[in-house]
Amino acid sequence: MLVSVESQSQSESATCKEQEMLLLVNFKAGFTDSQNMLVHWNQNNTNCCKWNGITCDSLQEMIITTAPYINGPLPSELAGLTTLQTLIITGTTVWGSIPSELGNLPQLRVLDLSSNMLSGSIPRNLGRLQTLRELQLASNNLSGSIPWELGSIRRAYLVNLSNNSLSGQIPDSLANIAPSGSIDLSNNLFTGRFPTALCRLENRSFLFYLDLSENQLSGALPASLPTTTGSHEVYSYLSFLSLASNSLTGTIPSALWSNLSSLTAVDFSNNHFSGEIPTELAGLVGLTSLNLSRNDLSGEIPTSISNGNALQLIDLSRNTLNGTIPPEIGDLYMLEMLDLSYNQLSGSIPTALDDLLSLAAFNEIYLYSNNLNGSIPDAIANLTRLATLDLSSNHLDGQIPGPAIAQLTGLQVMDLSANDLTGNIPSELADLGQLATLDLSWNQLSGVIPPEIHDLSSLEYFSVANNNLSGPIPAELGSFDASSFEDNAGLCGFPLDPCSS
Repeated sequence: MLVSVESQSQSESATCKEQEMLLLVNFKAGFTDSQNMLVHWNQNNTNCCKWNGITCDSLQEMIITTAPYINGPLPSELAGLTTLQTLIITGTTVWGSIPSELGNLPQLRVLDLSSNMLSGSIPRNLGRLQTLRELQLASNNLSGSIPWELGSIRRAYLVNLSNNSLSGQIPDSLANIAPSGSIDLSNNLFTGRFPTALCRLENRSFLFYLDLSENQLSGALPASLPTTTGSHEVYSYLSFLSLASNSLTGTIPSALWSNLSSLTAVDFSNNHFSGEIPTELAGLVGLTSLNLSRNDLSGEIPTSISNGNALQLIDLSRNTLNGTIPPEIGDLYMLEMLDLSYNQLSGSIPTALDDLLSLAAFNEIYLYSNNLNGSIPDAIANLTRLATLDLSSNHLDGQIPGPAIAQLTGLQVMDLSANDLTGNIPSELADLGQLATLDLSWNQLSGVIPPEIHDLSSLEYFSVANNNLSGPIPAELGSFDASSFEDNAGLCGFPLDPCSS
């Protein structure tokens, strides 16, 4: 636990006032100090500035640092420390309600009570903290609505109320907080429509982080952001925007992105958005992460996605996107993860992705549950850092390119199941020493299971079920149950029926 006032210059001669000393003694008395970390906090040591965990500066401002081993309710007596500028009590078992008396601290700049067991509502009196710059009440058990009075904290640049059980509508008064750099209201129970008032910030405000994810917001997004004097400057600073895991509907408006040139991360996943992906969104040049998964989006993937050559993550999975995979994705030289699974994409894996497949950072590709056809490209051999390759549930045909896949020495998961692959299982797969999952089931593979497969010492899941394999199962694979080998008419040996002599 940390309770502090920002100090400016340390002073060996600094002393605390008797009133402050008595308040701190009472503060200690309200907690259980199981590790005796505060044993020297007593009236016999009159200068509390020299107590364990306490430092004072020449302005008689105080830093109090105690251990995370104390628990108990938060004492209202803290409000008696009238020169307090920073109060941080985090990661402890402090419980009970937030004392409304904390709103009487005239110089408080930072209030951080996150990661505790605090309950009840946010006191309206906190709106009196006119000098507050940071308000962090995240990861508690707070409930009720955000008090309208909180909008009176006009100097705050960080407001974090995430991971609680706060409910009701997000009050328009929060738009008065300025300059507000970061607002995090995620993982609560807020209802109502997207709070457009949060975007009506004063000309001197620069919102760069807005997280409203994991709530119960509903309705459609505004067609565009409110236009105010200097609004372009306000919005151009926004770099993180998450509305994930709500119940938002309608299309993603194209005009919404005209002033958001600094966005680096957009997460609209797990909503009910429909329509096409706006080319203006896909083409934001500074994006590093774009997550639109688990919606009802349709149409083709915009070719403008290649404009964002800083993209590291693209997740468009679990929509109804159609058309082909745009070869322009191959221009995204910083891409690390691509997930296009559970869509209606068709055509072959573009040969233009050869450039993408040569990227050293690229380590996850999920194209499963689409309508892709054609063969697995040999260029996959260039994907040397690939850890996960999932091409299952498509219509891929041809043979498994064994020599190419053998180059993927870091591969941990390979799922090629439910395709139309033919030919033998390549013995080169035995070179994938880190492989933990190998699923080749539901294809038209023939021949024998290569005995070299037993060299895969890290293998935890293995299935070649529903193929046309024959011959004996290598004894070293006997640890897998019969379902891993079933529906191969010619296979025999444990755990299936014994082979005939």
